Amino acid sequence: VRPDDVDEQVWNDFILQRKTKFSQTAFTGLINQAAKAGVTVEQALRAAIDRGWQSFNAEWSHGIKGSKGSKAAGQSPWDILVSKIGLVPMNEYPEFDDPLITKALNKAGSWMELCRMTDKQAQFQFRPKFEEAYQSLGGEI
Repeated sequence: VRPDDVDEQVWNDFILQRKTKFSQTAFTGLINQAAKAGVTVEQALRAAIDRGWQSFNAEWSHGIKGSKGSKAAGQSPWDILVSKIGLVPMNEYPEFDDPLITKALNKAGSWMELCRMTDKQAQFQFRPKFEEAYQSLGGEI
């Protein structure tokens, strides 16, 4: 049964995406993981839908706006940048805790350009430009 605080379409999309029945136990686990990550259940479900996940885990929450894991320790600027792909539509600009990421992204290309690339293209074409721009702005990789 859909919780009142979750949009009906989001709930239906998540249930459709799951390969197995969504039990009350599984849902309770998702609620606990969302709380641990500092996000709402709907944010957790949206992230799961966008990333093709069957459930949600707080450890996966980096990149979800408002999550406690939005800037995971030891995560590179590149990893922070690409963690937004799938969560932020191409026509909306992502927000970052580190302002150098935004500046380096603008210097290296565009958000829309990055989102349109395959993983391999992003890794070998965009990443070097981004990291060079980030370092030129005083950031450490």
